[in-house]
Amino acid sequence: MKKIFLTLDRNKCLQLKKILQQIIFENQKKGKLNSSKLYQAPFNENLFYRIEKEDYKNIFIHISLDLSGSMRGEKLTQTIQTAVAIAYAACNIKGFDVEISLRGTIDTNKSRVNQTPVLAYAFNSKKDSVKKLQRFKKLITCGMTPEGICLDQIRKDLPSPSYYQEVYLVNISDGLPNISSASYNFSTAINHTAKVVNEYKKDNIGLLSYFIHDTWDKTQKAEATFKTMYGKSAKYIDINNVSLVANTINNLLLSNTIKVC
Repeated sequence: MKKIFLTLDRNKCLQLKKILQQIIFENQKKGKLNSSKLYQAPFNENLFYRIEKEDYKNIFIHISLDLSGSMRGEKLTQTIQTAVAIAYAACNIKGFDVEISLRGTIDTNKSRVNQTPVLAYAFNSKKDSVKKLQRFKKLITCGMTPEGICLDQIRKDLPSPSYYQEVYLVNISDGLPNISSASYNFSTAINHTAKVVNEYKKDNIGLLSYFIHDTWDKTQKAEATFKTMYGKSAKYIDINNVSLVANTINNLLLSNTIKVC
């Protein structure tokens, strides 16, 4: 697998996240005395100044990758490259952490009638070495798409958002939720996924969802259903533009600030 670790502007992010932005407000009614203005003061003007400092919020991103059979080939390759690039950046940026999970199904009785959903936590930048990312090149597809079931469990395991930390789910898939089970397929699975997504929103967890398509699965029905589950902000992107995911995350890193004093 070709490594693409420069998808994120790592050097820029590293530099910016080390800088505390300091803003000085002059001519304040209270604050610190600006002695340089005393000699010209008629004492009917404000002689004080106030300093505010801003730092970047901590960001935790969970990337959930669809490993269903339709993701095989170039879709899987491009998706893994992007996820690895983001995780690699997290290993080098203070206050930015990434967790990656994989989802699919397995045939426990080889009959393909009742498949079992599988959710695997494959990487966490807080505790795993960057060397572990090398294992992703060995990933293969497995089964179908238990989307809502897996996302519901992920939601329960995520840290809680706060003033100091934002939490996001990044979902990358190429199909609609479905497993070979009479109790969880088609409309049932779609409605359940939409319900789970709504719970994320209630928990103030940001959602970035991407449907990866190629020439074989670019249909208006699939796009409409995907947005029904994830909302109007869900992206329907071409297989050659998977790097847009990393660009969006890079913008998140550079835009979220908080006052620290």
